[in-house]
Amino acid sequence: STGRLAAAAQRHRQRVTMRADPGRHTQRLRFLLLFFLPVALALLLGMAVNVIAEYQVEQARVRLKQTQQLDLQAASEASSISLQSLMLQHDLTDALGKAKAGRIDEAGAYQLHTHIVDKMADFEKRLEQLGQGSLAPAENQREARKAFLDFKRFVLMSTDLISIDTRLAGEYLINA
Repeated sequence: STGRLAAAAQRHRQRVTMRADPGRHTQRLRFLLLFFLPVALALLLGMAVNVIAEYQVEQARVRLKQTQQLDLQAASEASSISLQSLMLQHDLTDALGKAKAGRIDEAGAYQLHTHIVDKMADFEKRLEQLGQGSLAPAENQREARKAFLDFKRFVLMSTDLISIDTRLAGEYLINA
């Protein structure tokens, strides 16, 4: 038992001298600085780069979503204008047929002309607004504007003919 006690006392002295040994403490500190600190700094830098990248990706996603929303709204408005133009053209063709048959009087022709002029002004305003917010190339916008002006000219000329001379309206319907 004395031998055990002596061995335990010797181990205790070694531990105390290790703790008190400044060279041993310096080695641990150097190990910590050489291996652990660079790894910790690399992890922190990696996390910072990751956070920055996530922020930039989120900003790009938000911009893309906004652009996509504007494109969808523009496409919806363009489809609505196109459908209403088609309906107006159908109504006009109907009116030209009635004028040819002599079933539209002067008051009816004037009322139709007024309604169509108002509708065309509304279309023109909507197309102008659509062109301002559009991302379409300027050439496409010019072509669309020209097509609309041709349509407007056709429609207004048709309603003018109905109100002036129904016989000419019938001939215009055949030519159209």
